[in-house]
Amino acid sequence: MIFLNQAASQISNRILDNLIGNRFQQSVLGVYIGTIVYALFLLSTIRDIDSGIYVPATSTYFLIALTVVDIFLFIYFLHYVTQSVKYDTIMQQICDTTSKSLEAISIIKDTYVDQDLDKVAEIAFRASKSGIFQGFFHEDLVSVCRRENIIISFKYPVGTFIIEGIPLLTVNRNFR
Repeated sequence: MIFLNQAASQISNRILDNLIGNRFQQSVLGVYIGTIVYALFLLSTIRDIDSGIYVPATSTYFLIALTVVDIFLFIYFLHYVTQSVKYDTIMQQICDTTSKSLEAISIIKDTYVDQDLDKVAEIAFRASKSGIFQGFFHEDLVSVCRRENIIISFKYPVGTFIIEGIPLLTVNRNFR
């Protein structure tokens, strides 16, 4: 709960609304509230009768089972929420929402020009999806460059948010 409180204080209201408006989170909170209401109704059925105290056994066992399920659901809920408030996840959701909105109002469609690899000395590769550029395997890439006699130039530094379709890197063929 402390984590959620800190995340809520650091995130804007618009993004926080999207997190709270999530169907999974609403369902989990509904199960919690339902369990609490069921427990309160069960407490009201406990009676003091002539032969002792009457406690509905089946309902009590059901409440215990429901409580165990709630504990596991709470653990999964915490994992889900901690993943959903990560910077990368929030930025990806914003990017996806923005892309869908722009595609809906856009008249111009994507036009990618196919390049003949034998005739062009420099080839640009576009990002296949939006996200944060997290780097590459340096040793593997260097070995490919040496083997194929090419030079690969990245357009953006590690940690930059890349939008789908923009040129991410260029490959220069060495004609020596």
